[in-house]
Amino acid sequence: MSRFEVVTITLSFVLGLSMSHMLWAAAAAVRARRTLRLRWLPFLWAACIFFVHVQYWFAAFAINAIIDEWTWSWYLQMLALGILLFASGALVLPSESQQRSGDLIDDFEEHGRLGLIPLAVYHLCWLPTAYRIDQATFEAGNYANIALAAFAIVGLTVRRTSIQWLSAAGFGFVVVWAGVFVWTGGSL
Repeated sequence: MSRFEVVTITLSFVLGLSMSHMLWAAAAAVRARRTLRLRWLPFLWAACIFFVHVQYWFAAFAINAIIDEWTWSWYLQMLALGILLFASGALVLPSESQQRSGDLIDDFEEHGRLGLIPLAVYHLCWLPTAYRIDQATFEAGNYANIALAAFAIVGLTVRRTSIQWLSAAGFGFVVVWAGVFVWTGGSL
């Protein structure tokens, strides 16, 4: 078993728990639709976070192809990024232990928006990671990470629903655009 395979076991557990929580929470919210008023904003953020999880998985494979050897510092850096994603996915939608009645947007305002903090930190943490990979000058991927962190911070701090929607939509657009054209070079 290679070092990368050992690393991916831990990353798979962390990402898998977060992704399964988001899927389960979304299904449970839909099932509780008679007592829980569904709103699309938390689901949009959850979908964006889910997409970032998938991108992170591909990024781990890309980093494996670039670095010479997996060291503890690389492992801890990648694990920290995975834990930030876990926190964002675990917070964005209500857990099954929470009461499923009322308005989903109220839960998002009180608890779910907190998931945008580790999401913003995750994207900012890619700046030193990108520098560590190739010590390159500032590139489009770095600008995309800054924009994504900014959208997450706006979604966290602004109270107007229309601005929150624009923030989530902007995040979704940039994360898909960067995932398809910037970070993968237009191919998967």
